[in-house]
Amino acid sequence: MEKKLTYLLFVVFSALIIYGCKLATDPEESKPLTGSGTVRLKGQVTDATTNSPLSYASVKVINGTDELTALSDSLGYYDTIINIDAAKEIKLIASKEGYRADTTSAQVSGGNSVEIPIFKLHVQNYSILKGIVVDNNTGNALSSAVIRVVIGSNEIQTITDDKGQYLATTPIDKNKDVKVIAIKEGYYADTLSVFATLGRTIDVPLFKLKIRNSTNVQSGNPASIFLVSQNNQSIGIKESGSVETATLVWEVQDSAGVPVDLQHSAVISFKVGVTPGGGEYVSPAVAATNALGRVILNVSSGTKAGVMQLIAEIQTPGKVIRSKPVSIAIHGGLPDQKHFSIAPEKFNIPGYNINGVIDNITAYCGDKYSNPVKTGTAVSFTTEGGYIEGSALTNEMGLATVRLISANPRPVHPYLGYGFATIIGKTANENYEYVSDTTIVLFSGLPYLTISPTTVNIPHLGTQTFNYELKDQNGNPLSSGTNISVTVEGDNLKTAGDLSVNLPDTQSKSWTQFSFTVTSKDTSSIARPVTIKILSSGPNGSAKLNLSGVAR
Repeated sequence: MEKKLTYLLFVVFSALIIYGCKLATDPEESKPLTGSGTVRLKGQVTDATTNSPLSYASVKVINGTDELTALSDSLGYYDTIINIDAAKEIKLIASKEGYRADTTSAQVSGGNSVEIPIFKLHVQNYSILKGIVVDNNTGNALSSAVIRVVIGSNEIQTITDDKGQYLATTPIDKNKDVKVIAIKEGYYADTLSVFATLGRTIDVPLFKLKIRNSTNVQSGNPASIFLVSQNNQSIGIKESGSVETATLVWEVQDSAGVPVDLQHSAVISFKVGVTPGGGEYVSPAVAATNALGRVILNVSSGTKAGVMQLIAEIQTPGKVIRSKPVSIAIHGGLPDQKHFSIAPEKFNIPGYNINGVIDNITAYCGDKYSNPVKTGTAVSFTTEGGYIEGSALTNEMGLATVRLISANPRPVHPYLGYGFATIIGKTANENYEYVSDTTIVLFSGLPYLTISPTTVNIPHLGTQTFNYELKDQNGNPLSSGTNISVTVEGDNLKTAGDLSVNLPDTQSKSWTQFSFTVTSKDTSSIARPVTIKILSSGPNGSAKLNLSGVAR
């Protein structure tokens, strides 16, 4: 009986131990997770057709009733942090002008980092045209006016609402000119040419329809001329891949502000003022106004970038009527090897031993006519030291900038040695050939300070020269912002030379060698103690050196 009782106690005790171990090792049993806390969301947005990254895309994170929006960087990546009160499913919506939005969801819990699948956005194959139709004389809105949008051989129609407003979703496969016609019973129809852009909403110039009846107010003679609409504020040079033509609509009015009718039609001559001189032209150069007092002018670019200035003139008996000058910007073409170069913001960064030091690398892109390339030209970058953002798009000045980050691998140049990294920038010209350039960035390391001689023994009324060297472990100069100070302590001493030095942004090893002199001015022959202290400080770190001796 005693043996059975002992055995039973042993079994119970063992079970308690096993259950206790389970509580200690099974967090779900011992302490259920709530899932609350912060969550890091990371991902990328790309073009579904080309797989190229989409910069400045909007990624909306919907967390219950809370919303947060992040923007993608130049490589299409986004990285944001949200707070959640429990493990849950959240919704993410990626969108960008000109693209159809995409939606996904993700299961998240606090304290985690979640990689969101790549958003692949499809280009919208339509453009939305919106505008207003009003009565030319009263300015009142015209409802139920028919709007016809002519795209090549196709046509769509819509009508205006009680405010004279309309929206026309226009199917297009690429950016192109379309014709918009406004028709209203009892009014003259009017036509405008509009440049429709994929995925964008385009504001069509105001339609001012002229009434058709016997009581219609007739216009007087021409008194003024002005620009009604302009579909493109800027165009690209020939063969640049950009739109090369802008359409401008001009209107002539009488002294009462009424557009001139056919009986008072005016002949407009278009003159070019300032011009890049690359063969730009206007068509037609001379034209008569239509029933609405308007003339449509097309302006085409040439081979040079710059500003083109237009002036409309009407010759009337006794005077010339002129418009205000109208300017159109003409942007450059594709990159040219002779006009392509890259350069760093800093030639020397303290990145050989330190990770995360950033240096901006800029590509300077000109076309064959010595003008900035068209805005949005892509430039790719690679590096043999650390890593670098893969690409950037040029701005209006032809500049594309990326960030070089110090990290592994530490660079080794075949001729310059350790610490020197080669950065390569590439793009393509009009012949589908690579255009490239290289630059060198020095990753400088930790400071090392040496001096010669290492003893201080200044002769009576004499001078001792000291040569000191400040360099990194590879023998290269330190980065800009490095300061060197030399302090000499002792009685009746005169110092001269490199006692206070600020290093520039340099890769030259001449900035590793320095010297100074100490002269005894004491006429007595008693030996006096002298202490020399050299201290360097800066982005690479600090180093110091102390010497002691005598002056006789």
